[in-house]
Amino acid sequence: MATLQAVNDSGKNDDRLYSIEDSAKFLGGLSESTINAWLAKGRLKRSKVGSRTMIRQSELLKMIEDGGKSPARNSKLSGAGK
Repeated sequence: MATLQAVNDSGKNDDRLYSIEDSAKFLGGLSESTINAWLAKGRLKRSKVGSRTMIRQSELLKMIEDGGKSPARNSKLSGAGK
């Protein structure tokens, strides 16, 4: 599968930071509540800039590649607790 990657005009990797509002727009007009829920569940990784929560473009592109079905980063392994 091809990997989506943000590249600037000079051909270098361009990992921009997006606010929660802009992230929702980037992902096709999702609600900010959805973005906040995905952050809380660990489905999106946040980057803090001062007190602001920002999301790297690479994280948003991963969500697009996975169709919004990225597993929670902190989820328990299947079969745990045997």
